[in-house]
Amino acid sequence: MMEEENEIEELAPWLVLLITLVGGGLRVFALGSKGLWLDETFSIWISSHNAAEMLQWIARIDHHPPLYYLLLHAWMGLKGDGPADVRLLSALFGVGTIPIIYLIGKRISGATAGLAAALILALSPFHIRFGQETRMYTCLTFTAAAAIYARVRRLTESRSARPVGSQVRG
Repeated sequence: MMEEENEIEELAPWLVLLITLVGGGLRVFALGSKGLWLDETFSIWISSHNAAEMLQWIARIDHHPPLYYLLLHAWMGLKGDGPADVRLLSALFGVGTIPIIYLIGKRISGATAGLAAALILALSPFHIRFGQETRMYTCLTFTAAAAIYARVRRLTESRSARPVGSQVRG
């Protein structure tokens, strides 16, 4: 039993890479094949303004955190504003979330659990669908997963048994 766990642990980086590539393929497949819908067009419109105007519009009519719009603004400057171009940013956030989910699962329950979690997310129709929309959903998932990983890591480190700040004194 322990030998199988060691084998999985050794193969895990390659399996995570494979799972991430499959998840990425599913998220970019036919990315520009359908037209933009209203909310996506709104994201593009907001992001086409300069940063000051964008923040004013967001405060007045949208009330979503501005990070995604600011990133989309920069992204459109690099890639353009075609359907596939603007959706690719969301797809990349979705793809980036897959290995983070693996790390969370691995930290909590081992490599097998981490691989299972990564595979479930990579193949999730819900996550794939929203990873193909020019909206902030996958950006939110990515940042939430990163925050959860940071918290899980903090709680599972041996140093965390000591009170916060004691590392600075030592």
